[in-house]
Amino acid sequence: MRSGRIRTLFIHILESFFTTWALMKAARLEPGNIFTGVFFLLSFFLYRRIHYRLNDKSFMNTPSAKWTCVVMSVFFSMLYLAVDGHRYVELLSSRLYRSIVLLAVFIGFFVLFHHLLMLLFSYTGDKETLHTYLYMNGNSCIRIIDHYRKHSALYGFLLCMLCWFPYFLYQYPGIMTPDSINQLEQVLGIMPYSNHHPLAHTMVIKLFYHLGLLFTSNMVVAFSFYTFFQMCFMAFAVSYFIKTTELFHIRPLIRFILTLFYALVPYHAVFSVTVWKDIMFAGAVLLFGCSLLRLMKGITFRTIIMFLLSGIMICLFRSNGWYGFLTCVPFLLFYYRKQAKVMFPAIAGILLTAVIIKYPVMNSAHVIQPDLIESLSIPTQQIAAVICNDRDLTDEQLDLIEHVVDLTYI
Repeated sequence: MRSGRIRTLFIHILESFFTTWALMKAARLEPGNIFTGVFFLLSFFLYRRIHYRLNDKSFMNTPSAKWTCVVMSVFFSMLYLAVDGHRYVELLSSRLYRSIVLLAVFIGFFVLFHHLLMLLFSYTGDKETLHTYLYMNGNSCIRIIDHYRKHSALYGFLLCMLCWFPYFLYQYPGIMTPDSINQLEQVLGIMPYSNHHPLAHTMVIKLFYHLGLLFTSNMVVAFSFYTFFQMCFMAFAVSYFIKTTELFHIRPLIRFILTLFYALVPYHAVFSVTVWKDIMFAGAVLLFGCSLLRLMKGITFRTIIMFLLSGIMICLFRSNGWYGFLTCVPFLLFYYRKQAKVMFPAIAGILLTAVIIKYPVMNSAHVIQPDLIESLSIPTQQIAAVICNDRDLTDEQLDLIEHVVDLTYI
């Protein structure tokens, strides 16, 4: 019985996902719009409500009623796509992607029409009492939360991946900007390796790009291996955070709401498929913070490993992450002075690994270090603002600036 209820719950989540896709297309809204989460929640709770209402309706169990709803739902969905479907794929050139989008929208509308028709037909039977409704829904919520409590980390990971996957398909093989393209050029050997964008992050991209080439000769598909890995990494960071809150006895309902926040807010989904160093750095910061919280509960081997890996990522995936970790070191040494035998070697391991990679390894590999002007970006922007706003500058100051950059480009 319990497995059947869990299966029904995931079916409703999947149905809500396709319905949200269809409604977003029909409303001419982009996936990153905040209404994505609103449509999903409305669809989910509507389908749950209809499901409980139909359970007591023997009339709805007849084949004639079910097939009538199916046929009408297919008919309505086809009419909707016939009128408006071309607008959903007008920006897509690939027949495969056009077919995928139209199929997803068709499924979404079919599910929506089918549930609404079943609800409409249910009113031909006896109305349920308020007591029965509250009893069934109350018990169901308790059972769902209880099952979530036991597997919160796993469900957090799976729910994030499920809700983020449409963005992966929509932005396939990933959202790329000039920074991302520069890193890909380094991976392909077109440009020399540079630490302007952290070399460690570039090497991770290279690893999964070449892993993808083992299975396909298509560069686009190969690059998508990294994007999918990044989604998994970020979903794992969220699940690790959710599990950490469980260790601090946060209520299951609160943990479930936190999971929905990460899974449904569009910003998280968009960034999970954006190929920037900042994304994995943010995940590493979350893992590092959670490992520190767990160390407060007690030192375990798995927590120390997570502390080491996330600390190394913080140091190598952004320059300011390196400076930030150095700032934290005195506080970490002071706080963990009573656990010095374990924590001091761990902190030293992070520092030593980062120092070796950032200096001897990169120097021997002739990795180009970022320009000094990159580290001075804030004062550079202030100077540019002075010029753009036509503030007073002496002839000597103008002459100095013109030796650096053509003022017509500011």
